[in-house]
Amino acid sequence: LGYVATTPRKTVVVCPKVVRRTWLEEANKFFPGHFQGKELMSKDLLKNGMPDLSQHNLVTVNFESIEKFLPALKAAGFTQLIVDESHRAKNPKAKTTKAVQALAKLTKHTIALSGTAVKNKKEELYTQTELVKPGLFGPKELKSATIGGTWNKLREVYLARQKNTVLKDLPSKTTTITHVDVPGAPDLRSARAQPPMQPDER
Repeated sequence: LGYVATTPRKTVVVCPKVVRRTWLEEANKFFPGHFQGKELMSKDLLKNGMPDLSQHNLVTVNFESIEKFLPALKAAGFTQLIVDESHRAKNPKAKTTKAVQALAKLTKHTIALSGTAVKNKKEELYTQTELVKPGLFGPKELKSATIGGTWNKLREVYLARQKNTVLKDLPSKTTTITHVDVPGAPDLRSARAQPPMQPDER
């Protein structure tokens, strides 16, 4: 939001439904009077029809509703897209991913935000990097790419922020080990204490 506030671009934020309103509340909290925000909801579409977004410079829409509002977003001339939790668009065959890609074609600038950009395999980065820098990776490149090679190219578009840098008021992480006795479960501590079996004892 701080970056968006420094530009004159009309911005659409795609995010999970539970934080759709939070984006607008935070915008008003930190930049009062700067944003003319609008939360796009399917129930309003059914009641009032396609909205006129020409007077809004910040709108939020959840992943599931993108396709429904594409005509209004296109007509209003939004030029910047923020994809919050961009890993939700990691599957190139998924309807959600295709909707995000369709919206990205309408905007000139895209920012992808995720705390877990890769959940299972490197290939999940492909559709996300295509949003912010098309052609950074080839369609099949990530499958055989090394971790080091992937990281070197990813640094062109990737900015990492650690907790101790941006949230200095949070305490350090603490780890506590708690032993729990489960009735009927084997005593693994006793098993570990036994000497290893010799070949002739098996």
